[in-house]
Amino acid sequence: MLAAIMLTGGLISVVTAQETAVEKSSVEAETADLPTVTLRIDYGNDFEKVYAAIPWREKLTIADLMQHSSQHPQPTKFQTRGSGATAFLTAIDGIENEGYGKKCWIFYLNGKKGDASYATVQLSSSDSVLWRYQKFP
Repeated sequence: MLAAIMLTGGLISVVTAQETAVEKSSVEAETADLPTVTLRIDYGNDFEKVYAAIPWREKLTIADLMQHSSQHPQPTKFQTRGSGATAFLTAIDGIENEGYGKKCWIFYLNGKKGDASYATVQLSSSDSVLWRYQKFP
């Protein structure tokens, strides 16, 4: 069974995948008039953290989403190296990249694997970002 943490409005709850779908639909209804994006973090061990309705704005980047998540009442801690086009995420919540051929943090935008620095990728309203801890490449 996949468990997730849903983070909305400063509240936290651990839910099953089925409950996640119900919770997500109620959050979407509450924020239907406001543009939002979603941030999911898949720790690679059947556990996910979901920030279901982050307010969207022009020129919002994945780096901005990570910064938002670090300031949330249930924060996600992350570490990086470099800046701008050379920014590279090295750890989330103390789980570090292991290196080439091993597990690393890889981002997906709307299901497509990222191919640029997360700090330069600009988001559109209703985009979904997933960070997944998985074998690289």
